[in-house]
Amino acid sequence: MKRIPITLITGFLGSGKSTLINRIIAENKDKKIGLVLNEFGDVKLESQIVKSSGEEIVELSNGCMCCVVRQDLIQTVQDLIVKRPEINYIIIEASGLSDPVPIAQTFLMQDLDKRIRLDSVLCVVDAENFEKNSQNFEIAMSQLRFADIVLISKTDLVEKAKTQAIKELIKDIVA
Repeated sequence: MKRIPITLITGFLGSGKSTLINRIIAENKDKKIGLVLNEFGDVKLESQIVKSSGEEIVELSNGCMCCVVRQDLIQTVQDLIVKRPEINYIIIEASGLSDPVPIAQTFLMQDLDKRIRLDSVLCVVDAENFEKNSQNFEIAMSQLRFADIVLISKTDLVEKAKTQAIKELIKDIVA
């Protein structure tokens, strides 16, 4: 049986996680992607932002997925792969305030009888607000430190020198 890879996408509020997911979906029309979105509150913003093109979207709206009983997250993924056995990739978008460590640990400790595997943790970093976010919100740094892959967004909104300085700082943090 093939193991379905899971990518956890993390990044601070407004970093561009949903934009990235939309691009992944648009550029991988041949893949059957399951999406798990962490919805916070009564207004379902994430599912309105992420444009689905036939992908199965599951919303977790019972709180931050790093804080709720993680069995809910496992059950959600299990239900997703039972409901849609053709899915060959799962993307989990964590809330911008989520700590990625407990979410990732959920999948490192539970592989649903070897049906899933945590492929990577990708952190989206907002170049325009990086300095403010990294100084004022420890969770932004935790998201960055735990990432396997770091993608810097909004580089078109800052000077090239600032983007380069952010890259160098990220290299020091992630190394």
